[in-house]
Amino acid sequence: MNMQLDPHVKAVFDDIVAHTPDIGPTPTHDVVSLGHGPSDRGRRWLAVAAAAIVVVGVGALVAVQRPDSETPAVSDTNAPPQTVPTNVVPLASVDQLDSAADHPRFALSEPGWTMTHASESEHGGSYSFEHTDGRTLDASTIRGGADGFEARVGGEDRVVIGLWHVLDYSATPEEGGGDGRYRADSLRGEWTYEFDGRPFDSLDAFMTTVAGAHAVDETQWQASLPDTFVSGGEQTATVAALLRDVPLPDGFDIDALSDGTTNSRYQFIAHVSGAVACAWLDEWFTGQETDDSALQRDAAAALATSYDWSMLTEIADQGGWSDVLWQHADAVNGGEGVLTGAGPQPPSREEANSALGCEI
Repeated sequence: MNMQLDPHVKAVFDDIVAHTPDIGPTPTHDVVSLGHGPSDRGRRWLAVAAAAIVVVGVGALVAVQRPDSETPAVSDTNAPPQTVPTNVVPLASVDQLDSAADHPRFALSEPGWTMTHASESEHGGSYSFEHTDGRTLDASTIRGGADGFEARVGGEDRVVIGLWHVLDYSATPEEGGGDGRYRADSLRGEWTYEFDGRPFDSLDAFMTTVAGAHAVDETQWQASLPDTFVSGGEQTATVAALLRDVPLPDGFDIDALSDGTTNSRYQFIAHVSGAVACAWLDEWFTGQETDDSALQRDAAAALATSYDWSMLTEIADQGGWSDVLWQHADAVNGGEGVLTGAGPQPPSREEANSALGCEI
């Protein structure tokens, strides 16, 4: 069972799509928001959130030009860096960026920023930051090469600044502009790097923040994470602690729950608890399909204990994930069904795949 980070409950998908390449249709069921996710990103990680920030290498901020018929659609990422203004912190080189292709690690040089969200998958990652002055910054790394880059910038009136294609939302109020919002994208190898921030006093102020992003190694990355995050190196121990009061079906693969990515603790709990719930639901559906009442009974009893899983009670007041999972537990134990836009519905494999990110 693959994991990926939202109750595919529709609110989260809407947030995710804006930061991720197209990975398929949005689920048709109404869903409940997971909570702590970025504003605008296979399966359960994306279900809880996916795409991400990292700008670790940039040319420079000098000549500003609007693309015309003679301007290539994608900047030449191998072009030599231009002279950087003294008020801009240069980034790492393109070579350094490409060498960190799996999960590029970064930090912001400008003081005052705190990471508030992180969600990673094999498709990329999404990260949210808040500044002490009230500014916010959502950043993404999106795997997909030129096609992924075109999906982010195609058809938009961008200015080209060094290696960055920048969208000034103040020029497009119908798209949420007018509040100092800017977005910058740059293609490096197979990755599109994106920053989306507001409210900034000017384009120069925004690009100064973007240019201050710099590469860090894994040790520095883990040390920079708030306590509410689970890094790749912490996953195995965290999984063991989360599962201490959770019944597992025979053959459940605990090792598959760790994939080396970084996620907020909320998202990681959703991933782990969702994997267990999906495994028990698979048993319940198999019992239903084979007229094995004992198998159904055991699976239903295991899911009923989810109300006592400490990891679910920990995040119950932080978002909708615990409630969505408990609805499924109730549904297989004689409850009215899983809530959808069409009212309560009996549980099904299709519905569980949509709402919980299962692959059963």
